[in-house]
Amino acid sequence: MLFTPWLRSLKFSSRLTRTGRRRKRRHLRHAVCEVIEVLEDRVLLASWSGTIPDGTLFSNSEVQRITGDATVAASSTLTIEPGTVVQFDSGRSLTISGTLIADGTASDKIVFTSVLDDTGLDGVLGTADDTDTTGNGASNGAPGDWQRIRFASSSTANVMDHTEVRYAGNGHAGGNSTG
Repeated sequence: MLFTPWLRSLKFSSRLTRTGRRRKRRHLRHAVCEVIEVLEDRVLLASWSGTIPDGTLFSNSEVQRITGDATVAASSTLTIEPGTVVQFDSGRSLTISGTLIADGTASDKIVFTSVLDDTGLDGVLGTADDTDTTGNGASNGAPGDWQRIRFASSSTANVMDHTEVRYAGNGHAGGNSTG
């Protein structure tokens, strides 16, 4: 039993008989076990701003959020796993001076989108992969919600395969592109 050593270490009043102490421990063991509850799945967020360290991997196990303008420095590499959603706060951008490897697959694309876009990888609101990362209920992004991904002249060996860019730009055009 997980709590047995802890329960044995408890000291009870000497007025309790040996049987009374056992009953008290058994009661405590059941009470402690009742306190443990299973929580629902939670969406994890990884927040990024400033210079992203060389060798950083954006994992698909959590939503990656750009909260301030971010940069991949020259001679540094940012790798993004297939099936990852990268959300940008309003007006934010990502500048690549080093290397971006966003190599999605046909079945696990990589999505760059607005923090207001809760539609997940499929781009459809109301499906199983939706993610309400802002806690404001189900919502869609809009063109111009965030700025851009900019590739500097020093940037080399970039890969953007099976990626989708949603709701970036100045808000005057469609704001979505796939490739």
